[in-house]
Amino acid sequence: MAVVIGLDGGGTGTSVIVEDLGSLKTLTYNLGPTNRHSVGDKNVKDTFQGLFDTLDGEEGLSLNDIKSICFGGAGIDTGDDKRIVEGMFRDLGYKNHLQVVNDSMTALVGANAGRKG
Repeated sequence: MAVVIGLDGGGTGTSVIVEDLGSLKTLTYNLGPTNRHSVGDKNVKDTFQGLFDTLDGEEGLSLNDIKSICFGGAGIDTGDDKRIVEGMFRDLGYKNHLQVVNDSMTALVGANAGRKG
């Protein structure tokens, strides 16, 4: 199985979409806040771990099944923020494609249907 995950992380909650690339089955989850400046790094990392545990337990998905993750998060304002959040995913054992951006980027792409401009 191969899946991709998109996370829209904020200070009050995080929306997650998981798409199976083979069947195009889509799963959605609502998690707690993932703005590291609001809730702290440990809580953010614990939230990511909880998602991975849920996907493993409920869907039988291992980290190797996840081919790409895009995290658009509030509080990803500097290069250090990006590196710290990337490190959280890597520390949890995720090794595949990872993109960490400020949530303004994901909002703009979504509002423009992926078009540039």
